[in-house]
Amino acid sequence: MNKKAPPPSCPISSQDLRRYLETQDDFALELEAYRHAKGFGFQASHAGLYDDARTNKRRQYDVRASYELPNQNQRIYLTIECKSLHPINPLLIQRTPRSRDEAFHQIMQSSGSNQPATGTASEPHGWRGPGLFRMYGTGLYDSQKQVGKSLNRVKVAGDGFSAGYSDIYEKYVQALASMDELVQSAAEELRPTRAVTWSRAFLPVLVVSDTALWIADYSASGELTGDPRQEDETTFYLGWDYKLYNSSDPIHPANFTISHLHIITRRRLPKFLEEIQQGGRIWYQLFGG
Repeated sequence: MNKKAPPPSCPISSQDLRRYLETQDDFALELEAYRHAKGFGFQASHAGLYDDARTNKRRQYDVRASYELPNQNQRIYLTIECKSLHPINPLLIQRTPRSRDEAFHQIMQSSGSNQPATGTASEPHGWRGPGLFRMYGTGLYDSQKQVGKSLNRVKVAGDGFSAGYSDIYEKYVQALASMDELVQSAAEELRPTRAVTWSRAFLPVLVVSDTALWIADYSASGELTGDPRQEDETTFYLGWDYKLYNSSDPIHPANFTISHLHIITRRRLPKFLEEIQQGGRIWYQLFGG
């Protein structure tokens, strides 16, 4: 029996590609994030290459940005990854109250500082390097506030649903892998003893399309507390560790932890960057008083 030939495929058209670029293109989001960062005075780079320490592969990040307040010696580093999502297949974040063990972030401070951070020192015995401080109770990641613990892209499929997260996982892991190079570089920068205190904080960010970020909140006992709703920003708990080594003391590495991922929409991004640029509350929340 002769097999039926498949129907001929039509070549993709310029109009098809234009529609893709206007509705589904991650690259457009990357360029917009980069333009916003530069516009608010951040030091920023787009689409650079780096070596992923966990996979030993060469990868490309979307955007890296940093901002330092004048005369403060405090710098915030951002790694921004972008994912264009269609509203028929949005991102759903399921959140629960943040536990006390998760209610922290970590900052880095120059070695031998005469103004140590107000957080809890977390360097191992024999550590020779910058101060590593866990910060609690600053209002950034408070205990019992809702925090993301599960994420999925959800789509109606016939009479049921399909859900998956592989593409989102790949994006936020890339934000964390890209951050590794910045964490290591900052540790080297702050290793020498300094008379003036220098401090560094690190925020991985995932930017998604407007109307494509949904939240479902649960109580501590696991009960859904209301209907899912659209939001422009949320946090997702990670607890992602980076190993910091001293060449002079290789057997005593330190852990530096990125505790949370910030997930924000396209329309929220410029306001988020502006809040950093204007030196607002987020600086106190990150570095303490």
